Amino acid sequence: MAIAELVLKYIEALIWPVTAVIFLVLYHDPILALLEKSKITLSLFGVSVEMTLSQLESSMTAPLGGVLTPQQWDLLKEIAEHGNISVKDKGFVMSMQKDLPWIRPVRNAGLIMTLPDGEYIEQAKEIAMTPLGELLMQAKQKR
Repeated sequence: MAIAELVLKYIEALIWPVTAVIFLVLYHDPILALLEKSKITLSLFGVSVEMTLSQLESSMTAPLGGVLTPQQWDLLKEIAEHGNISVKDKGFVMSMQKDLPWIRPVRNAGLIMTLPDGEYIEQAKEIAMTPLGELLMQAKQKR
């Protein structure tokens, strides 16, 4: 009798978590579709804006012509995975003849920042991700 009661208590305790896992597995795609349509609210400088993740992504990439090049995505991925990267160690040459034409638009879009802060991009020692860049990478990973 005690074993039957113990089994019943285990079943009672596990029924909802098991049901939830089964539900998530069976309805994974519709749930993701709903999340994609769900809205987020951004508040900047006292102004609140509501938008979907796809609208957020398109607004962040608009200064880049709406599209990041594979080289720009690779830079963002590397910073997201490893943190700040050294300009010197990567061999970047911050001049218009070399790396500035593809790095500057990403910086101007607010996705990355150059360090030390307050210096011209040509004097950058490191490249770091901004919070806006982190949001873009999170939105990209959810797709």
